[in-house]
Amino acid sequence: MKSIKSIILLSLLVVLVASCTVYKPAIPDIPILTEQGDMQIDAAYSLQGGGNMTLSGALTDHLALQLYADGLGTGGRHDDGYDMNRSSSFRGALGIYQFRNEKAMFALYGGASFGRIHSVYDAVANDSVEHYYQNNYRSFFIQADAGWKPSESFECAARLLIGRLNLEGDDIAYNKLSQDIKSVTPWSESSVVIEPSMLLRVGGPNLKGTLKLGYAWAPDIHRGFFPLNVSLGLTYRLSLKNL
Repeated sequence: MKSIKSIILLSLLVVLVASCTVYKPAIPDIPILTEQGDMQIDAAYSLQGGGNMTLSGALTDHLALQLYADGLGTGGRHDDGYDMNRSSSFRGALGIYQFRNEKAMFALYGGASFGRIHSVYDAVANDSVEHYYQNNYRSFFIQADAGWKPSESFECAARLLIGRLNLEGDDIAYNKLSQDIKSVTPWSESSVVIEPSMLLRVGGPNLKGTLKLGYAWAPDIHRGFFPLNVSLGLTYRLSLKNL
């Protein structure tokens, strides 16, 4: 019971704090690929990124491709056209992998990600004025994956991503009484970013439930930034060789 309460409290904290962030760490799937033609489709919901999907495929016995996209919308739109509390991102990576001893997988990828965020902050500090960020971000990274598959019903995996994160956007002051923009202040920040993540998959040979945990460390990002993310979803595995 205490564990369930802790998870609920943690989830509420993530949702509340993530609503005023300029970067939301994604948690793409960590596939365990064994041979050419293997494919994994992961559909999930994360507390920061909203609904998301990862498509992973083995192009050859050693070359793999990963594609990820997410989107979240929890706010409306001002009369001036600015969105509130909305985000979307896309990530792609190409790399090499090796499956050993019928149980262990190791992979190394290089890739890029792009995203857009609108988030309200300081909404209650002044009754007539609220502030919100509207920004884009991009990163280029390398990532190392390791996975273990002891049986057809259980898998676990971990990832370490290291990259360069760049953010550019506007700090917008909006007058709620007159419904116009008081000021728009451009800003930009960049930082090294390190994102470790892990997952557990449990289920049948092809369809499994997945729990993912992710964290991001970007020491030079000083605006709203909440580093923790949690995701729940389903992963379906198929082989194109059998089609």
